[in-house]
Amino acid sequence: MFHLRLNTTRLVVALSLLFFLATMGGVGVLRAQSAYPFDVIGGHWKLTLPIASAQEIKIGGNPDLLTYTSEWFHLNDAKDGTVFRARTDGATTSGSGNPRSELRELNATNSNAAWSSTSGSHSMTIVQAVNVLPIGSKPVVVTGQIHGSDDDISVFRVEGNTSGDRSIASIWITDGDTSHGYLLTNHYKLGDRYTVSFSVLNGKINYVFNGVAVPYAQSKSFSGAYFKAGSYNQSGGNCTKLADGQCDYAEVTIYALQVCHDGLCTGGSTGSPGSTGSPTASATELVEVPTPSPTSPGSTSSPTAVGEPAEGTPTPANGEGTSTPKPTSTHRPTSTPKPTSTPKPTKTPKS
Repeated sequence: MFHLRLNTTRLVVALSLLFFLATMGGVGVLRAQSAYPFDVIGGHWKLTLPIASAQEIKIGGNPDLLTYTSEWFHLNDAKDGTVFRARTDGATTSGSGNPRSELRELNATNSNAAWSSTSGSHSMTIVQAVNVLPIGSKPVVVTGQIHGSDDDISVFRVEGNTSGDRSIASIWITDGDTSHGYLLTNHYKLGDRYTVSFSVLNGKINYVFNGVAVPYAQSKSFSGAYFKAGSYNQSGGNCTKLADGQCDYAEVTIYALQVCHDGLCTGGSTGSPGSTGSPTASATELVEVPTPSPTSPGSTSSPTAVGEPAEGTPTPANGEGTSTPKPTSTHRPTSTPKPTSTPKPTKTPKS
């Protein structure tokens, strides 16, 4: 049965699950191979690179983002994903000491997007994989952001191990300058594909992880906001030489990226390659999709359920994230419950 729903959390859960199923092959979608990296992305963006004083690449520029490809932004071998790479010794923007190969949201007119948490509805869904983390003392990359007019509001942050199995990482939601706002999983296997979403409505940020609404939200009033996605290497200036003599790097592949404002969406995972602005869906037309069990998505690494730490996981040095609650239900959530037992995390320096 089809339903017209205006509940943002349900809509983003449904959209995120459709993305997850489509890109995992769960609904038998056969995607055409892309010709250029931006064919996978679509929508309205500019690209910041870790070279040439943080060079920006735009649609209609020289070079043109529609056809641009390089070591830092290129198709994967299967031509179904776009690879973002940033070396630890890469160029940085004036406001950061960390290099990036990262998209910044624009409007349809190619001007900078700037929206408010208290006006309209806004969401971003990313299907992605973190392939490589820096191998030094700070193996961390930011893969998606809500950024305000002056600073980041909340991001998805992937942190690797500095000892033991370096192929396993944790995925965190940050809260402003607090790096460890909420733990999504502490057993993510590098290279595995997963889906994350932000949704913003009425001054509240909700989150979705692999089709499951996260039992955690942030209430914030901010303006001048925009989305970012890609590889934002948090180990800037901390170069460890690889066998080829180059510095280590952070690498992320994006398989699908969709942004929605007030129900009109751009980008996507199954539309025609190279779409640069035609809405791909109206949020009120989405089918209500049953939410799977948190452990059911098809990751080969069998990630820990949302918010449930794996047994034997070392406690972070700053004591954050040690009592994240387990979701109380695996049925379709009608609202995002607020955690009842998570202590206020210690504020950590901004990355």
